[in-house]
Amino acid sequence: MKINIDYNKCLTNLASSISKYFGIEPFHNTLDSLDDALSSNPKNVVLILCDGMGYNILNRTLDKDSFLVSHIKEPISSVFPPTTTAATTSVMTGLNPNEHCWLGWEIYIKDVNNVVIMYQNKIKDTDIHFDENICQKYMPYQTIMDRINKEGKYYAAYISLYGDIGYEDFHDMCNKIKQNLNKKDRNYIYAYYENPDTYMHLYGADSKEVVEEINMINFELERLCNGLEDTLVIIIADHGHMKQRIVYLEDYPELFECLERTTSIDSRSAMYFIKDGMNDYFKDRFTKEFDDNFILLDRNQIFEYNLFGTGNNHPYFDSCIGDFISISNKNLSIKYKRKEGKVEAVSSHAGNTTDETEVPLVLVKKR
Repeated sequence: MKINIDYNKCLTNLASSISKYFGIEPFHNTLDSLDDALSSNPKNVVLILCDGMGYNILNRTLDKDSFLVSHIKEPISSVFPPTTTAATTSVMTGLNPNEHCWLGWEIYIKDVNNVVIMYQNKIKDTDIHFDENICQKYMPYQTIMDRINKEGKYYAAYISLYGDIGYEDFHDMCNKIKQNLNKKDRNYIYAYYENPDTYMHLYGADSKEVVEEINMINFELERLCNGLEDTLVIIIADHGHMKQRIVYLEDYPELFECLERTTSIDSRSAMYFIKDGMNDYFKDRFTKEFDDNFILLDRNQIFEYNLFGTGNNHPYFDSCIGDFISISNKNLSIKYKRKEGKVEAVSSHAGNTTDETEVPLVLVKKR
């Protein structure tokens, strides 16, 4: 069994390098290649995360002489699972998923005794929304930007549709980046762009819509970087993508009846809470049904292998972990049951293929 995440060379380590550069104590070891780039002491550090733009996808889409591909320093790992909720929180905090506990699209929260869709703030498979932000209540976190600004010596800004500074489109996002440079002796700008991920889910990772989007990103970032001075621009993704075929547990009654509640985390890394006394039966049936399509880990192995990362586990982490997790090695994804009228994604992420787990580290130094 091999999980394609290296917690010594992942997004958390990248965030640790940035923390260290701005005088903030990092929680984990830093990334050597980024430390080397930062040794030139740039006044501005700009981190741009393009959702879903994984290492393999970028290389398949653009020519080797294109701006982005020609500036790839190396591939690095996402975190587990390679999905936006876990990965972007690690980028923003410098913590591994087991430490910040934003483990996936949906997690079981013991205090509400339900699986909660984290970004939608509602109970899974219902229309019940919480009056307060339930995940921020139980799993609050402080960002690197917060820590830098709290110290007061340097300047930091978060540019995102969901952050302090919004934008209209990618071109406008680049303009907002330029407007926030050179405020102090050192400046950190973190900009999050929600594509090409949305197009990948809808049309597939290699669709013409995605190719057009990545080419636009390549053009705009080259234009941005050509107009900068004394700046290190870091371009990454949170994860890549994999074309998927979905199966539903409700079609496998012998497995479905073993479950204490709905699945959590993600369809390509599904967490199972099993009824008392049925663990061995579930494991046997699951293995026979799905053979080598998934890595199936039990609860003890999840902790033994540090699947969600190293460091001190969040107080809620233990209760979020069920009896088993299945991690897709191929294109198969597992969902609890069908939703009437729902159009499923063509492509997704959170599995164990390198298309999902490897992200590019693009470095552009402007003197």
